[in-house]
Amino acid sequence: MKPSSTEVSNSRETFSNLVQFIDGKRDSKEGAKTYQSKIGFISWIPTQSIVNQAMGLCKKSGLSVATLFLKSFNPFPKHDIELFATNVKKIIVIEEDETALLSRMIQRHTGIHPVKVFPPHGISLTPEAILEKVKG
Repeated sequence: MKPSSTEVSNSRETFSNLVQFIDGKRDSKEGAKTYQSKIGFISWIPTQSIVNQAMGLCKKSGLSVATLFLKSFNPFPKHDIELFATNVKKIIVIEEDETALLSRMIQRHTGIHPVKVFPPHGISLTPEAILEKVKG
C-alpha cells in the first residue's frame, strides 16, 4: 500500500541526504521537485550504473522514469521512499542478486510491495532485461 500524498508531504517535502533523486527529464538533483513518472526505479550503489543505462533505454522508448538511489540503509530512508512512491505509478527495485534484500527492506519499513528485478543466478543483469520488465 502506497502512502497518500498528504501523509508524505506533511512529513517531508524534499529528499534527505540519505538518497540521490534523478528525474529522467532533468539533471540529477538532491531535492524533490514536482514530478510525475510512470516508472520509479529504486536502487543502490552496486546497481547504479546498470540503472542509469536502463533509464536511458526507457527514455528512448518514450517512458517517463525517475530513480531514487539509496546511499544508506542505516538509518533506512523510509520517508524518502514514501515521498518517491507518491509520484510514480510503478516502483521497480533493481536488485544485485536473487536475495532481493532491498525489496524486502522496503516492504518491511514502508509496506510498499515493489516489482523486483534481479539477474538470473550466475548471469549479469542488463539494461535490456530491465526495460523488458518495465514494459511487461
